[in-house]
Amino acid sequence: MLANGIPTTPKLARIEGMETFTGKAFHTSRWDYTYDLEGKRVGIIGTGATAVQVIPEIAKVVKELYIFQRTPSTIDVRDQRATTQEEIDAWSKEPGWAKVRRERLATISSGRTALQGNDDFLAGRVNQLKERKVYERQLSPEEMIQAQLNTNFRIMEQIRARVDEVVKNPQTAAALKPYYPYGCKRPTFHDEYLPTFNLPHVHLVDTALLGVSRITPKGVVHEGIEYELDTLIYATGFEWMATGTFNMIVGRDGRTLRNKWRDEGVRTFLGMHSHGFPNLLIMSGPQGGRWSVQLHARPGRPHGLCGVDAEDYATAWRRHRRREERD
Repeated sequence: MLANGIPTTPKLARIEGMETFTGKAFHTSRWDYTYDLEGKRVGIIGTGATAVQVIPEIAKVVKELYIFQRTPSTIDVRDQRATTQEEIDAWSKEPGWAKVRRERLATISSGRTALQGNDDFLAGRVNQLKERKVYERQLSPEEMIQAQLNTNFRIMEQIRARVDEVVKNPQTAAALKPYYPYGCKRPTFHDEYLPTFNLPHVHLVDTALLGVSRITPKGVVHEGIEYELDTLIYATGFEWMATGTFNMIVGRDGRTLRNKWRDEGVRTFLGMHSHGFPNLLIMSGPQGGRWSVQLHARPGRPHGLCGVDAEDYATAWRRHRRREERD
Protein backbone atom coordinates (compact mmCIF):
# COMPACT_ATOMS: atom_id res chain seq x y z
CA MET A 1 0.00 0.00 0.00
CA LEU A 2 1.51 3.30 -1.11
CA ALA A 3 0.38 5.62 1.67
CA ASN A 4 3.50 7.75 1.95
CA GLY A 5 1.90 10.83 0.42
CA ILE A 6 2.22 12.71 -2.84
CA PRO A 7 4.68 15.52 -1.95
CA THR A 8 7.86 13.60 -1.14
CA THR A 9 10.34 14.89 -3.72
CA PRO A 10 11.60 18.42 -2.89
CA LYS A 11 11.22 21.17 -5.46
CA LEU A 12 13.90 23.84 -5.59
CA ALA A 13 13.22 27.13 -7.31
CA ARG A 14 15.74 27.88 -10.05
CA ILE A 15 17.40 31.02 -8.76
CA GLU A 16 20.48 32.53 -10.34
CA GLY A 17 23.59 31.86 -8.26
CA MET A 18 21.99 29.50 -5.75
CA GLU A 19 24.85 27.02 -6.17
CA THR A 20 27.39 29.69 -5.20
CA PHE A 21 26.09 30.26 -1.66
CA THR A 22 28.88 29.40 0.78
CA GLY A 23 26.77 29.12 3.93
CA LYS A 24 24.60 26.21 5.05
CA ALA A 25 21.60 25.53 2.81
CA PHE A 26 18.90 22.86 2.83
CA HIS A 27 15.27 22.19 1.89
CA THR A 28 12.71 21.95 4.69
CA SER A 29 11.94 18.31 3.82
CA ARG A 30 15.66 17.47 4.04
CA TRP A 31 16.26 19.25 7.34
CA ASP A 32 19.76 18.92 8.77
CA TYR A 33 19.09 18.11 12.42
CA THR A 34 22.80 18.10 13.20
CA TYR A 35 23.04 21.80 12.36
CA ASP A 36 22.46 24.31 15.16
CA LEU A 37 20.52 27.44 14.13
CA GLU A 38 21.06 29.24 17.41
CA GLY A 39 22.69 32.63 16.95
CA LYS A 40 22.69 32.36 13.14
CA ARG A 41 21.55 34.82 10.48
CA VAL A 42 18.93 32.76 8.71
CA GLY A 43 16.95 33.33 5.53
CA ILE A 44 13.94 31.29 4.46
CA ILE A 45 12.54 31.41 0.93
CA GLY A 46 8.84 30.63 0.79
CA THR A 47 5.80 31.31 2.96
CA GLY A 48 3.58 28.34 2.19
CA ALA A 49 2.15 25.69 4.50
CA THR A 50 5.56 24.37 5.60
CA ALA A 51 7.13 27.78 6.19
CA VAL A 52 4.15 28.86 8.27
CA GLN A 53 4.98 26.03 10.68
CA VAL A 54 8.75 26.50 10.57
CA ILE A 55 9.07 30.29 10.95
CA PRO A 56 7.61 30.70 14.47
CA GLU A 57 9.82 27.93 15.81
CA ILE A 58 13.17 28.96 14.33
CA ALA A 59 12.46 32.60 15.26
CA LYS A 60 12.86 31.51 18.88
CA VAL A 61 16.55 30.64 18.46
CA VAL A 62 18.08 32.49 15.49
CA LYS A 63 19.93 35.80 15.70
CA GLU A 64 18.27 37.35 12.64
CA LEU A 65 15.52 35.90 10.47
CA TYR A 66 14.82 37.15 6.93
CA ILE A 67 11.62 35.81 5.38
CA PHE A 68 11.53 36.13 1.60
CA GLN A 69 7.87 36.16 0.58
CA ARG A 70 6.49 36.19 -2.93
CA THR A 71 2.85 35.42 -2.14
CA PRO A 72 1.32 35.71 1.35
CA SER A 73 -0.58 32.76 2.79
CA THR A 74 -4.01 32.92 4.38
CA ILE A 75 -3.32 32.63 8.11
CA ASP A 76 -6.46 31.59 9.93
CA VAL A 77 -7.06 30.93 13.62
CA ARG A 78 -5.96 27.48 14.77
CA ASP A 79 -7.05 27.84 18.39
CA GLN A 80 -4.51 25.29 19.54
CA ARG A 81 -4.72 24.31 23.19
CA ALA A 82 -3.82 21.47 25.50
CA THR A 83 -6.39 18.80 26.32
CA THR A 84 -7.61 19.34 29.85
CA GLN A 85 -7.63 16.65 32.52
CA GLU A 86 -11.40 17.09 32.83
CA GLU A 87 -11.79 16.20 29.14
CA ILE A 88 -9.56 13.17 29.50
CA ASP A 89 -11.58 11.95 32.49
CA ALA A 90 -14.89 12.49 30.66
CA TRP A 91 -13.82 10.78 27.44
CA SER A 92 -12.46 7.76 29.29
CA LYS A 93 -16.01 7.04 30.47
CA GLU A 94 -17.51 7.21 26.97
CA PRO A 95 -17.41 3.81 25.20
CA GLY A 96 -15.79 4.07 21.75
CA TRP A 97 -15.11 7.81 22.09
CA ALA A 98 -11.95 7.67 19.95
CA LYS A 99 -13.70 5.86 17.10
CA VAL A 100 -16.59 8.34 17.16
CA ARG A 101 -14.22 11.30 17.00
CA ARG A 102 -12.29 9.80 14.08
CA GLU A 103 -15.47 9.13 12.13
CA ARG A 104 -16.81 12.63 12.79
CA LEU A 105 -13.46 14.19 11.88
CA ALA A 106 -13.55 12.37 8.53
CA THR A 107 -16.75 14.25 7.62
CA ILE A 108 -15.10 17.64 7.94
CA SER A 109 -13.78 18.90 4.64
CA SER A 110 -10.48 20.71 4.32
CA GLY A 111 -10.29 24.43 4.79
CA ARG A 112 -12.28 26.59 7.15
CA THR A 113 -14.89 23.95 7.93
CA ALA A 114 -12.40 22.38 10.32
CA LEU A 115 -12.78 25.40 12.60
CA GLN A 116 -16.35 24.28 13.28
CA GLY A 117 -15.19 20.86 14.47
CA ASN A 118 -15.68 21.55 18.17
CA ASP A 119 -15.87 18.91 20.87
CA ASP A 120 -19.67 18.76 20.84
CA PHE A 121 -19.65 17.75 17.18
CA LEU A 122 -16.63 15.43 17.39
CA ALA A 123 -18.06 13.65 20.44
CA GLY A 124 -21.41 13.16 18.70
CA ARG A 125 -23.44 15.34 21.06
CA VAL A 126 -24.72 17.40 18.11
CA ASN A 127 -25.37 16.18 14.58
CA GLN A 128 -24.33 19.20 12.51
CA LEU A 129 -21.44 21.62 12.51
CA LYS A 130 -23.84 24.51 12.07
CA GLU A 131 -27.29 25.22 10.75
CA ARG A 132 -27.42 25.03 6.99
CA LYS A 133 -28.53 28.21 5.28
CA VAL A 134 -31.92 27.81 3.61
CA TYR A 135 -32.93 30.15 0.80
CA GLU A 136 -36.54 31.21 0.28
CA ARG A 137 -36.37 30.00 -3.31
CA GLN A 138 -34.07 27.90 -5.43
CA LEU A 139 -31.17 29.99 -6.67
CA SER A 140 -30.10 30.02 -10.29
CA PRO A 141 -26.58 28.81 -11.08
CA GLU A 142 -25.46 32.42 -11.48
CA GLU A 143 -26.98 33.41 -8.13
CA MET A 144 -25.40 30.42 -6.41
CA ILE A 145 -21.98 31.36 -7.77
CA GLN A 146 -22.44 34.94 -6.59
CA ALA A 147 -23.48 33.74 -3.13
CA GLN A 148 -20.35 31.61 -2.93
CA LEU A 149 -18.21 34.54 -4.05
CA ASN A 150 -19.80 36.75 -1.39
CA THR A 151 -19.03 34.17 1.30
CA ASN A 152 -15.49 33.83 -0.03
CA PHE A 153 -14.98 37.59 0.17
CA ARG A 154 -16.25 37.73 3.76
CA ILE A 155 -13.82 34.99 4.78
CA MET A 156 -10.88 36.78 3.17
CA GLU A 157 -11.85 40.07 4.79
CA GLN A 158 -11.84 38.36 8.20
CA ILE A 159 -8.39 36.92 7.52
CA ARG A 160 -7.04 40.27 6.33
CA ALA A 161 -8.54 42.05 9.33
CA ARG A 162 -6.76 39.61 11.64
CA VAL A 163 -3.43 40.62 10.11
CA ASP A 164 -4.13 44.26 11.03
CA GLU A 165 -5.12 43.26 14.55
CA VAL A 166 -1.95 41.26 15.20
CA VAL A 167 0.92 42.76 13.17
CA LYS A 168 2.07 46.15 14.50
CA ASN A 169 4.06 47.44 11.51
CA PRO A 170 1.57 48.74 8.89
CA GLN A 171 3.92 48.06 5.95
CA THR A 172 4.57 44.50 7.09
CA ALA A 173 0.87 43.95 7.73
CA ALA A 174 -0.03 45.16 4.23
CA ALA A 175 2.44 42.72 2.66
CA LEU A 176 1.08 39.81 4.72
CA LYS A 177 -2.50 40.27 3.53
CA PRO A 178 -3.58 37.69 0.94
CA TYR A 179 -5.17 39.32 -2.09
CA TYR A 180 -6.67 36.27 -3.83
CA PRO A 181 -9.90 34.28 -3.30
CA TYR A 182 -9.90 31.78 -0.44
CA GLY A 183 -8.34 28.46 -1.37
CA CYS A 184 -6.25 29.70 -4.33
CA LYS A 185 -3.21 29.10 -2.12
CA ARG A 186 -3.36 26.30 0.43
CA PRO A 187 -5.15 27.69 3.54
CA THR A 188 -3.11 27.60 6.73
CA PHE A 189 -4.00 27.82 10.42
CA HIS A 190 -1.59 29.11 13.05
CA ASP A 191 -1.71 31.09 16.27
CA GLU A 192 1.99 32.09 16.43
CA TYR A 193 2.89 32.90 12.82
CA LEU A 194 1.58 36.48 12.61
CA PRO A 195 2.87 37.53 16.09
CA THR A 196 6.34 36.39 15.01
CA PHE A 197 6.57 39.42 12.71
CA ASN A 198 6.41 41.72 15.75
CA LEU A 199 9.77 40.43 16.98
CA PRO A 200 12.63 42.90 16.43
CA HIS A 201 14.95 40.34 14.80
CA VAL A 202 12.36 39.05 12.29
CA HIS A 203 12.27 40.82 8.91
CA LEU A 204 9.80 40.32 6.08
CA VAL A 205 11.32 40.86 2.63
CA ASP A 206 8.43 41.26 0.19
CA THR A 207 9.60 39.94 -3.18
CA ALA A 208 6.25 40.13 -5.00
CA LEU A 209 5.54 39.48 -7.76
CA LEU A 210 8.55 37.63 -9.18
CA GLY A 211 10.23 36.27 -6.06
CA VAL A 212 13.93 36.15 -5.25
CA SER A 213 15.97 36.83 -8.37
CA ARG A 214 19.58 36.20 -7.30
CA ILE A 215 21.67 34.45 -4.66
CA THR A 216 25.31 35.28 -4.01
CA PRO A 217 28.04 33.51 -2.02
CA LYS A 218 27.07 35.72 0.94
CA GLY A 219 23.27 35.62 0.79
CA VAL A 220 20.17 36.75 -1.08
CA VAL A 221 19.84 39.84 -3.27
CA HIS A 222 16.53 41.64 -3.75
CA GLU A 223 16.08 45.05 -5.36
CA GLY A 224 19.78 45.74 -5.10
CA ILE A 225 20.05 44.90 -1.39
CA GLU A 226 22.19 41.95 -0.34
CA TYR A 227 21.00 40.15 2.78
CA GLU A 228 24.04 38.39 4.25
CA LEU A 229 23.19 35.01 5.75
CA ASP A 230 24.79 32.11 7.56
CA THR A 231 21.96 29.75 6.65
CA LEU A 232 19.49 29.58 3.78
CA ILE A 233 16.38 27.41 4.08
CA TYR A 234 14.30 26.56 1.02
CA ALA A 235 10.59 26.17 1.84
CA THR A 236 9.75 25.90 -1.84
CA GLY A 237 7.46 22.89 -1.90
CA PHE A 238 7.50 19.58 -3.73
CA GLU A 239 7.38 18.08 -7.19
CA TRP A 240 3.77 17.11 -7.88
CA MET A 241 3.32 13.34 -8.18
CA ALA A 242 7.09 12.80 -8.27
CA THR A 243 6.83 10.20 -5.53
CA GLY A 244 10.00 8.15 -5.40
CA THR A 245 8.13 4.91 -4.63
CA PHE A 246 6.59 4.92 -8.11
CA ASN A 247 10.10 4.09 -9.34
CA MET A 248 10.69 1.41 -6.69
CA ILE A 249 7.62 -0.77 -7.20
CA VAL A 250 8.29 -3.59 -9.69
CA GLY A 251 5.36 -5.42 -11.30
CA ARG A 252 4.86 -8.84 -12.85
CA ASP A 253 6.73 -8.02 -16.05
CA GLY A 254 9.74 -6.55 -14.26
CA ARG A 255 8.85 -2.95 -15.06
CA THR A 256 8.55 -0.23 -12.49
CA LEU A 257 5.29 1.63 -12.17
CA ARG A 258 6.97 4.82 -13.36
CA ASN A 259 8.32 3.16 -16.50
CA LYS A 260 4.95 1.62 -17.28
CA TRP A 261 3.24 4.99 -17.07
CA ARG A 262 6.02 6.59 -19.09
CA ASP A 263 5.70 4.02 -21.89
CA GLU A 264 1.92 3.53 -21.95
CA GLY A 265 0.59 6.66 -20.31
CA VAL A 266 -0.94 6.83 -16.86
CA ARG A 267 -3.74 4.27 -16.66
CA THR A 268 -5.38 3.21 -13.41
CA PHE A 269 -8.64 1.93 -12.04
CA LEU A 270 -10.12 4.58 -9.75
CA GLY A 271 -6.62 5.89 -9.21
CA MET A 272 -5.99 2.91 -6.91
CA HIS A 273 -4.87 0.03 -9.13
CA SER A 274 -2.78 -0.41 -12.25
CA HIS A 275 -2.78 -3.61 -14.32
CA GLY A 276 0.36 -5.70 -13.87
CA PHE A 277 0.80 -4.68 -10.24
CA PRO A 278 -1.46 -7.08 -8.29
CA ASN A 279 -2.24 -6.37 -4.64
CA LEU A 280 -0.87 -2.83 -4.97
CA LEU A 281 -3.09 -0.14 -3.50
CA ILE A 282 -2.14 3.41 -4.55
CA MET A 283 -3.39 6.01 -2.12
CA SER A 284 -3.96 9.52 -3.54
CA GLY A 285 -2.28 8.66 -6.80
CA PRO A 286 -2.86 10.14 -10.28
CA GLN A 287 -6.43 9.91 -11.59
CA GLY A 288 -7.61 9.38 -8.03
CA GLY A 289 -9.03 12.82 -7.37
CA ARG A 290 -8.79 13.97 -3.78
CA TRP A 291 -10.22 10.93 -2.03
CA SER A 292 -9.63 7.20 -2.21
CA VAL A 293 -12.07 4.34 -1.72
CA GLN A 294 -11.76 2.85 1.77
CA LEU A 295 -12.02 -0.87 2.44
CA HIS A 296 -12.87 -1.56 6.08
CA ALA A 297 -12.16 -4.90 7.72
CA ARG A 298 -14.80 -5.80 10.29
CA PRO A 299 -14.63 -8.39 13.08
CA GLY A 300 -15.66 -11.79 11.79
CA ARG A 301 -15.73 -10.61 8.18
CA PRO A 302 -13.29 -11.09 5.27
CA HIS A 303 -10.35 -8.73 5.60
CA GLY A 304 -10.70 -6.85 2.35
CA LEU A 305 -9.87 -8.31 -1.06
CA CYS A 306 -7.06 -10.72 -1.83
CA GLY A 307 -5.03 -11.19 -5.01
CA VAL A 308 -6.62 -8.19 -6.74
CA ASP A 309 -5.33 -6.94 -10.11
CA ALA A 310 -6.79 -4.02 -12.00
CA GLU A 311 -8.46 -6.01 -14.77
CA ASP A 312 -10.55 -8.19 -12.47
CA TYR A 313 -10.99 -5.61 -9.71
CA ALA A 314 -14.58 -4.74 -10.57
CA THR A 315 -15.61 -8.40 -10.54
CA ALA A 316 -13.84 -9.02 -7.25
CA TRP A 317 -15.44 -5.95 -5.70
CA ARG A 318 -18.94 -7.06 -6.71
CA ARG A 319 -18.25 -10.51 -5.25
CA HIS A 320 -17.02 -8.93 -2.04
CA ARG A 321 -20.12 -6.72 -1.76
CA ARG A 322 -22.43 -9.74 -2.28
CA ARG A 323 -20.69 -11.53 0.58
CA GLU A 324 -21.14 -8.42 2.75
CA GLU A 325 -24.87 -8.34 1.95
CA ARG A 326 -25.32 -12.07 2.69
CA ASP A 327 -23.48 -11.76 6.00
